[in-house]
Amino acid sequence: MKKRPYICILLVFFLTAVINFGFIALAQENIADEMISRPQIKYKSGQLRDPFASVMLKAANKESLQEREAAESNRPKINLSSLDVQGIIWGTKVPQAIINNKVLVAGDSINGAEILSIDKKGVTLSFAGEIVNLPAPGQTPVLKEKE
Repeated sequence: MKKRPYICILLVFFLTAVINFGFIALAQENIADEMISRPQIKYKSGQLRDPFASVMLKAANKESLQEREAAESNRPKINLSSLDVQGIIWGTKVPQAIINNKVLVAGDSINGAEILSIDKKGVTLSFAGEIVNLPAPGQTPVLKEKE
């Protein structure tokens, strides 16, 4: 008599497991039938870059990259050795720099390069799309690409 409740409990667990496995098998068959197809949307906004596209280089972009590199190689280069920063006055309302024996302020041009700013670290120039930092006397120049 004591074994009867255990047998009933085991029988209930067994039937529950069989029924659940049957429902799982049916559900897996229905998943394949109910696959949702989403429409492909093209991003159209003129000349702007698609923010959803991959940024990695593709085979089609390699040609445009080579063309851009060729155009950059034809761009004039600034001769940093021809620009000699002899002094910087940066603690005033109008900062000034002495370059090639000329006193210059922000907005002035020298050798085709426009002075963007003057601070205690040096002079920032713009030349042919490049930003060039001419450091204060006694330091080395740094070349940065304009973003």
